[in-house]
Amino acid sequence: EGFLFPDTYEFRIKDTPQKIVETKLERMKKELTPQNIAKAKALGLSVYEWVTLSSMVQAEAGNVAEMPQIAGVFFNRLEIGMRLQSDPTIAYGLGIGLPELDRSRGDFVRDTPFNTYTRAGLPPTPINNPGAAALEATLKPARLVNNKKMFYFLHGTDGKLYLNTNFDNHLRDVNRFR
Repeated sequence: EGFLFPDTYEFRIKDTPQKIVETKLERMKKELTPQNIAKAKALGLSVYEWVTLSSMVQAEAGNVAEMPQIAGVFFNRLEIGMRLQSDPTIAYGLGIGLPELDRSRGDFVRDTPFNTYTRAGLPPTPINNPGAAALEATLKPARLVNNKKMFYFLHGTDGKLYLNTNFDNHLRDVNRFR
């Protein structure tokens, strides 16, 4: 997981599963250029970590424009040792869909290797197959809002992304927009 590039492909009915996987892996290699690998390393990420973080960005973003900001929040959190607290990682670790997550059932405190609420750092593997936009956004994170580092984001019921530099403002937005 993580390296089967999501794209539109033309396969024939006779193509084997092996051919399909190989085709998707070959397409992913186009993203793993020496330049992109160098950018990932400059950000302190191995190729595997870049793809893992990009998979989280892919899962969290409501649209392509949000991806650099979400990547920025994750980088800022990693930099200070803050937990990433990404809901899609919990769902992945529990083997359920994101809409099925239930705080009252204890999903957010159930410890799995993928739970970024209970464990620091990146999950052990990608949680999906990130596309080009997520891979690029992770290499070009937008880490600041009003010249301050962002640490929180929220998707409001109005469809907008709300970014905050501190927890109090994040809680204010949770109460306003959720």
